Amino acid sequence: MFMKKILLMLSCMAILAGCSKSENEPEVIKNDYANTKWTATDDIAELIYGKTCTTTIEFFEDYTCQEINKRVGMKFGAGTFVEPGTYKLKKDSIYWTIGKNTIGGIAKGSVLATNMGTVSGGKRTYTKE
Repeated sequence: MFMKKILLMLSCMAILAGCSKSENEPEVIKNDYANTKWTATDDIAELIYGKTCTTTIEFFEDYTCQEINKRVGMKFGAGTFVEPGTYKLKKDSIYWTIGKNTIGGIAKGSVLATNMGTVSGGKRTYTKE
C-alpha cells in the first residue's frame, strides 16, 4: 500500500512537471513607436518646390499613422498636406503604408533610418520629436 502511494505521487509529479507553457505562442512585440513623431527634410520636394520642405510621420497606438508634408515659404505648392496610413512592426523594424507606398525603417535612439532614397543617393533619415 505504501509503495502504491509513492508510485501514485511520483506519477502525479511527473505529469505536473511535463505540463509547461505552450512554445507556439506568438511573440509579442512592444510598440515603442506608438504616440511618436519623426521628422525629416524632404529634399525631393525642396528640389521641386524650393525653400523648406519637411515630412513628419506620426504613429498612433491603433497601428494607424499619418504623414504630414509641410512646404513653407513659397507661392506655388505651399501648405500642409496630411495623408492617413497604417503601420506594422516586424522584429526591430517598422513598415508604414501611405497610399500605395510602403516605407521600412529601423530606429536607433532618436534616429529612424529608412529604405527611402534621397536626391543625393542616400537614405532618408527621420529624427524623433
